[in-house]
Amino acid sequence: MGFCGKSTAVLLFLMQAIAIAPSYAITPQKFDLGDFKFTPQVAGQVSYQDNFLDNDDNKQDSWISTIAPKFELSQTRNLNHYQLSYELSNYNYWQSSDDNYTAHNFSALTSLNVASKHRLNLQADYVRDYEQRGKGYSIGFAGILKQPTGFEQYSAKAKYSFGAKTAQANIDIDYQFSKVNWDSVFINDLNIPQFDYSLDFTANREYQQNQIGSTFNYKTGAFTKITFSASHSTVSYDKPRPNQASLDSEDNSVFLGIEWQGSSITTGYARVGYSDRTFDDDRWGDTSGIRWQVGILWTPLTYSNFDFSTSRSLSETKGQGSSIENTNYNMSWQHQWLDRIATKLSIQFSDDSYGDTRREDENTIASATMSYQMHRNIDLSLSLLNAKRKSNIDAVEYEGNTIAVGIRASF
Repeated sequence: MGFCGKSTAVLLFLMQAIAIAPSYAITPQKFDLGDFKFTPQVAGQVSYQDNFLDNDDNKQDSWISTIAPKFELSQTRNLNHYQLSYELSNYNYWQSSDDNYTAHNFSALTSLNVASKHRLNLQADYVRDYEQRGKGYSIGFAGILKQPTGFEQYSAKAKYSFGAKTAQANIDIDYQFSKVNWDSVFINDLNIPQFDYSLDFTANREYQQNQIGSTFNYKTGAFTKITFSASHSTVSYDKPRPNQASLDSEDNSVFLGIEWQGSSITTGYARVGYSDRTFDDDRWGDTSGIRWQVGILWTPLTYSNFDFSTSRSLSETKGQGSSIENTNYNMSWQHQWLDRIATKLSIQFSDDSYGDTRREDENTIASATMSYQMHRNIDLSLSLLNAKRKSNIDAVEYEGNTIAVGIRASF
């Protein structure tokens, strides 16, 4: 389907708004609400995707409009900070109403300075979201689903820090918990022949994860810090299917890191370590290896910077294999051309290796964005994006393009 008249008119109007009047990040307006500060924001976007199912064998295009209001309530009392936030994101597919959905995100956090050497950070989040067709578990098989699949995620984090912020050394102890629940999807919810109404196709995705760890921080200079961290985590799947190998596992990791700001031009961090994942069921092969997180920000000019980052990490499987090992490389260039106009060019390469299978995906995402600060609290943007996946499994390969016009405002 090409650009329809109404859709083209909307896009041209927004592009003209950018052209006549182009970013810094907006400065949100905070309103007094008793002893609290209230911060409302809203983001909106109109985009066109020529392959929104991420499937070359079943290409479907659509205009998509998004509206995402966000509200934040915060208070800072002495050295303690409290914050509540809520964000709603509504996605409307103009050519495929079955793909419409609304997501919700609640978050609460507090930072407590118990004493000069004792600090406690607490955070709790609840997310009600949907996995779009062609993403995650349905990569390459979007046509089987009739609509996006809903899920809920609960998470909690706690970090205790010992040692004054100005001290040469201090230590952090942290704990994280997360749990994922999926909406049930039965055979009559799918576009495939019916044979068994009792099988819930999402039940075996649900799991909970617990992680505890500690980080030792040591300042070697005014702008350099060395870190050593160790962590232990367990993952428990709630409802494995009969005759399916359990994905329950435990992971032990250690990392040595350095953070630096060598000058006003270069800032960076590097964490390199080793992790070992062991599965309860020996039908899966244990996974171990080198992991890393590296990032460098180079700012040769006050109005121009280059950002490079790379990482290797292990994540839970998306329906195939025992886990996913991801190796990722990102490069971007951001330049402030005029007082209100900025551009950003970025490219991302990643490799996903699915454990205990032969599947390996290579992903490339290239994007270009122009932003314009129309007002202190209004940003406009125009972006182009090309995404491509190559794989040794033909069914999951795809290429898609997106053009988007967005606005972000504070009041």
